[in-house]
Amino acid sequence: MRAPVWRISVALLFLAGLAGGQTNAQTSTRATLSGRIITLHPSGANLEIPADWITWYGNFHNNLHLSSSELDSVRVAIGEWDTEYAQIVNSTLPFQDCVAHLGGDGWGKDGSSFADVQLRIYATLLSEAQLRHSVAAQGLSAARQISSDASVDPPVKVGPWQRTTLRYSLFYGDYGGTARVDFYTRSDHGQTFVLVFMFCDSNRFGAIDQVAAILSSFRLVTDGPKHKR
Repeated sequence: MRAPVWRISVALLFLAGLAGGQTNAQTSTRATLSGRIITLHPSGANLEIPADWITWYGNFHNNLHLSSSELDSVRVAIGEWDTEYAQIVNSTLPFQDCVAHLGGDGWGKDGSSFADVQLRIYATLLSEAQLRHSVAAQGLSAARQISSDASVDPPVKVGPWQRTTLRYSLFYGDYGGTARVDFYTRSDHGQTFVLVFMFCDSNRFGAIDQVAAILSSFRLVTDGPKHKR
């Protein structure tokens, strides 16, 4: 006996709903965490974050943003230093290409110190040349609305990466400093990975050392052995 048409239709709708739910779940996860390793999807590229970032996450759960909904919540920021970081980076890169936002502590209103390092990771179809031009044009323009002394350093080679650095001064009544935004670019099979580090331009709090360690830990699938965990 053939099943009534309405039962077949309901069953098909139910299966379609399940399939749609699975697709949404997959696409909503841009990166995953295992131990200290952040893996980007679908490329499989990965990097290692500092142990104290994991400790902060265990205590406060507000410094590792890996899903689409988590990323949407940190697109902009309300808070000293982070408000300006967001304005500059969002003017330079399309936010829909951001696959992870990580930091030594919280972002915006959840932040506790200007001494932390914040990191955004992008996977984009823009070329490295296009990105360097965007930093020197849109990024610098946004920074000059914040500080008249904003500047962009000439690109430099750092291992397999190209780094373009944007600097500008920030002052908040009783303290201030030089903000630094490093755009590291690296291409692989028609895709460009961009690691954007945002921090106070001083190694007094170990920021530059943290940036170097994270950068050196980055691995593409074609790079060979994975990190030791």
